Amino acid sequence: MDAEQLNQLVSAYTVERIFIEQDQEEIIDSTTERQYDDLVEVGALIEDEGEYIFDPDSTSWEAAATLSDRGVPIARIYNALDAILFANNVNWCGEEVQGTDFVHEYVHTFDGAFDTYAEYEQSIADYVDCGTGE
Repeated sequence: MDAEQLNQLVSAYTVERIFIEQDQEEIIDSTTERQYDDLVEVGALIEDEGEYIFDPDSTSWEAAATLSDRGVPIARIYNALDAILFANNVNWCGEEVQGTDFVHEYVHTFDGAFDTYAEYEQSIADYVDCGTGE
């Protein structure tokens, strides 16, 4: 897995946790209308009875993006995640840090550390849950 793919994976899991931990309306407000529409269009963001659920499974978004009526480029989805990470802080692991810094710290520390996608997923889940990621 290259650094860009790793960054995208950590971003998805971190955004999922941001939606769980923080005020969802404020998170939505940190996106543009187009970013919001793109996330909904590809199924990354699901509204269910006034609550938002973020699906971190990027393989499903990529498939949906290619089938999208509006032709949503997958890069726009990752740009929307970056906007959310930039505008929102990770505040559930002790010291509050900007979402982008939280993601970059993982990538900087663990790029090249594991051999398989599954190992990275396990490590990222641990990291986002305030573990060490090891």
